[in-house]
Amino acid sequence: MRSKIICLSDLHLMNKKPVGRKDNVPETLYKKMSFVYDYAVENDIQLVLIAGDIFDTPRSWTLMSEYYDFFMRYKDKGVDTFVVAGQHDLYGHNYDLLDKTALGMLAKGRALRILPKEPYRLKLYISGTFVMLVGVSYGFGLPEVGLDDSCFNIVVMHYPIIPDEWNPWWFQKYMTLSELVEYGRERNWNLVVCGDIHKKFFYKDKKITVVNTGPLLRRELTGDMRDHKPCFFVYDLNTREGNFMEIDHLPCEEVLDFESKDRELALSRSLDEFITALKSKNFKRADFYSNLKFLLENEDNEKVKGIIDKIISGGKVI
Repeated sequence: MRSKIICLSDLHLMNKKPVGRKDNVPETLYKKMSFVYDYAVENDIQLVLIAGDIFDTPRSWTLMSEYYDFFMRYKDKGVDTFVVAGQHDLYGHNYDLLDKTALGMLAKGRALRILPKEPYRLKLYISGTFVMLVGVSYGFGLPEVGLDDSCFNIVVMHYPIIPDEWNPWWFQKYMTLSELVEYGRERNWNLVVCGDIHKKFFYKDKKITVVNTGPLLRRELTGDMRDHKPCFFVYDLNTREGNFMEIDHLPCEEVLDFESKDRELALSRSLDEFITALKSKNFKRADFYSNLKFLLENEDNEKVKGIIDKIISGGKVI
């Protein structure tokens, strides 16, 4: 009986190498995706749910062709993919332009399906149980109406849900995990697959399970990514239990560029000094670029001078 599903989030498929990586990132991502979908085939899993940011940029035309073949190949093997759109999938973060993006083209070609805003009813033939799939793509609010409690209700969302321990002021506009759990319980949600916030977390009680697998790729050297192990989540609709499955990956020391992080920190310090300098100067010039040229002539920090020079050159004021 095909009772298991795979949950995944924040793939950020790309055809370039981020500054913070040392390996061939497009190849690494393709291997990780193959690992996940090969597992699905080998374990007779027919459904993969992805919580947004399938692509890193919305118009990834080369990747669209490559992953059209990828998703179609596994679809022919019995694995269907349902997704929601993240902000990286949307041109100008505008859902109305979805058809003009790589993700929209994949959906048009039926390589995968984008969950609509309205509940989508999918019968999986699991002991006669109906499974209701609900999508929340980027930019949409959470469904307010309760779902049918005779169904097993799955909500796939690209929506900022943060762990309860994240409480600095800049996170106050986001919903916490405990708030989401309460919200979902009241509306008969049974499984919630979260994306957007690149943080792995898990919650389960008798009524609801909430999971975020974190990103597929450790893109840069941050505290979370240093310890993050790329994974997916396998959920059994019969037993109502699930577990994380680790994806083959190399240690962070072998793929993350520690020197680039040092350069980034040095640049950040230089920019901080530049901002302080801006605040301390009494400018008499009305023109922005003239002010920058004035700073360039009076600035001692060579890195900051380089930044100003680039801005001036980009502005075509030499």
